[in-house]
Amino acid sequence: MKKLQIIIPKMVHVSSSNCGIYTNSQHTQFHYNLYNRINGSDLAKLNISPELMSSWKDCIDLETDINKQSMRTTQVDKMKVVDESRNKLLSNIFGVVKAQKKSPIDKISNAANEADVILKPYARIQNDALDSKTSHIRGLLQDAKKLNKEFNELGLAASVAGLEAANTEYQKLHEKRQEKGLALKLPSARDVRQQTDAVYNAVCRTIEASYLFAKDEDKPMVEQLVEVLNAEVSHFKTNRKASIAQKKRKGKGTDKNKGNKKGKDTDKGKDKDSKEDPKEDKAKKLQKEFDEKIAPLLSAFEQQLKLQAGTLSFAGEVRDDFGKRYYKLKVKDSDKTLWTRIEVDHLIEADFKSIDKKKEEK
Repeated sequence: MKKLQIIIPKMVHVSSSNCGIYTNSQHTQFHYNLYNRINGSDLAKLNISPELMSSWKDCIDLETDINKQSMRTTQVDKMKVVDESRNKLLSNIFGVVKAQKKSPIDKISNAANEADVILKPYARIQNDALDSKTSHIRGLLQDAKKLNKEFNELGLAASVAGLEAANTEYQKLHEKRQEKGLALKLPSARDVRQQTDAVYNAVCRTIEASYLFAKDEDKPMVEQLVEVLNAEVSHFKTNRKASIAQKKRKGKGTDKNKGNKKGKDTDKGKDKDSKEDPKEDKAKKLQKEFDEKIAPLLSAFEQQLKLQAGTLSFAGEVRDDFGKRYYKLKVKDSDKTLWTRIEVDHLIEADFKSIDKKKEEK
């Protein structure tokens, strides 16, 4: 019987991502990483149209808006600045009144005591929730009208006027932010994710088809790109599996002797040995924290540092300085390590020399 001579051309395949099971933040970060990898390639040789890439980016941006509720805007930044101004003015007013109660000049100490009685209910409102603070400042300013003479005597007229202006500005910014939030009318994350996945699948199939018809000199470029994409896919799958496995280990607190009538007797004396090592428990918690917060951002960080996907991993150490949380990373196949922290929605490398210097100065 004559055998058929079948010639099958070499093909490339972008691995299935299963990104449909990712959390919203993981899903967005996955597509963000893959988009950047492909967008940096020769799109013309890949036969990927600018319109297709634009649609993909629009979907990713929309997912980001949904995840962040679109409130990380300059509006929020302005509100933070104005709120800091309110706090400084309040601290100035309360501080001057408290200090001048001890003034040797009677008219000044009398003015401070009068002001203290009226302002006492508003002590430490700097620490209140933002909406409550705005309301309390309004009340303070209303009561302050009874103290025009005293505030002039204490040199606080300008501070009070500044506080009123800052509080009014904060209220306007708050209202503008609320209006903008209502105007967004963002679609559901589920609908947008399905659209993002559909565009991504179209991009992947286009890359695979382009390889079949590519010139010989262009095939290595496509092969290398597919290898990078598959490394990213594998990276996200590994991180998710590790996270799930850790949750399962944590949830395995079942009684081994369940259903065993003699269990109580047979396992006597084992409690001491079966207690979990506190150090091991802490390491698990840190790993879980890393998997949830840092791992989804790690691939983009590696790309930023021009490292291969999978080069960085958690070294098991964290550090807190100046209200920031830092994570130690180890570099694959070397003794090198580095520290990183989250900056808004991405990772940055930490310079502990400058941080330690600041601590020494304090």
